[in-house]
Amino acid sequence: MSLIIRSHYPDIAIPEVCLPEFLFAERGTDDADRPAFIDTSRRGYSYGQLTAAIGRVAAGVAERGLGRHDVAVVFSPNCPDYPAVFHGVLSAGAVCSPANALTPAELAHQLRDSGARVLFASADSLDRARAAVAEDKVRVEESIVLGSARGAPGSVREAGFDELLACTVPTPKAVLGGDDLAALPYSSGTTGLSKGVMSTHRNLVVGVLQTQPLNLLGPDSRMLAVLPLFHIHGVTGLMNGTLYSRGRIVTMPRFDHQVAPAELEALLLTHGGISDAAVVEVHHDGVEVPKALVVRRATHPGLDAEEVQAFVAARVAPYKKVRLVEFLDQIPKSYSADDAFAKPRSGRRVWHRR
Repeated sequence: MSLIIRSHYPDIAIPEVCLPEFLFAERGTDDADRPAFIDTSRRGYSYGQLTAAIGRVAAGVAERGLGRHDVAVVFSPNCPDYPAVFHGVLSAGAVCSPANALTPAELAHQLRDSGARVLFASADSLDRARAAVAEDKVRVEESIVLGSARGAPGSVREAGFDELLACTVPTPKAVLGGDDLAALPYSSGTTGLSKGVMSTHRNLVVGVLQTQPLNLLGPDSRMLAVLPLFHIHGVTGLMNGTLYSRGRIVTMPRFDHQVAPAELEALLLTHGGISDAAVVEVHHDGVEVPKALVVRRATHPGLDAEEVQAFVAARVAPYKKVRLVEFLDQIPKSYSADDAFAKPRSGRRVWHRR
C-alpha cells in the first residue's frame, strides 16, 4: 500500500515549450528597457538587450556547427554574460554544461566526459581552460573568451565573446520539446569523479513553476547573485526564477568562503609535533589555497606534510583544508610566495596580497 502526500498548493500546468521560449517569448512592451542582469559596475543587459544577445549567441554557436545534443561548457564566475551564454546555447538546440573546476584536470574531465565541442571561459580562468583543452581526448574545437584574453593562445582556436555577439547569420529555429536535454551540470565529485546530471527543458521549466506559490519576486525586485550560477540552484532558483519574474539580478564576480589564517594557526598549534605555525594564501594550479608554514618540535622529526594535512582535514570544513605544507626552522617575520605574509609587532599574524 502506497501513501501519497499531496501538496497544499495547486497542481502545476506544465507548458510543452523549451526553456528559452518559456522565459522570453511573452516579454511585455515594458520589459525591453528593464534591467535584467548587471554587475556591481553597472555593466550588463536590459531584457531587450539580453534577448538580442541570446539570439546572437545561438546564431554564433549554430554557425560553428553546434546543434541538437551537442555540448558547450561554460567556465566562469557569475557575470552578466552568463544568461546570454546559457540560454543562447539552449536556443541553438545544444546543451549547456556549467563547470565548477578548481584545477585543469577537473575541467578536462568534464570536457572529456560531456564531449563538449565549445568552451566559454572567463578571462580570469583562461590559464586553466587552456591547460584543460590541451589534455588527452578533450574534443573542444574552440574557446570563447568572456572578457579580454591575456597571454599566448592555447592549443585550440580562441575567439572573443564580442566576436560571437557580432555574428550576422540568422538566429536558428531549433525545434525542441520538453524531453530534450537542456543542461548538464556536474556533481561535486565527493565520492569519486564528478558526474553529469541530465536536466531536460521540462525539468528546468518545472523548477521555476513549482516555486511560484512562494515567489515574492516581481518586476521591481532586485536579487543579489550570491549563489554560483554553475550550481543548479543558481541556474533555476536564482537566474531563471528571477528572469521569469522580470526582476533584476546583480552579479558579483566571486563569492569566497575566506579562510581565517588565525583559525588554522591555532588548530595547528594543538598538534603535539608542531612548535610554531603560520598560514598564508598562495596560488596553486590557478587557484588560491591555504598553505601551512610549520616548525617541527625536536620530539617529532618525522612529522610530514601528509600527517599535517590529515590532522587539519579531520577538524575543519573541506574548504578550509590545508593544501600545501612547508617545514621551516623558524617562522619568518615576512614570507613571500604568491602572496606576502607579515607578522606585525602586536604578534597577531595576518596575510595580505601584494
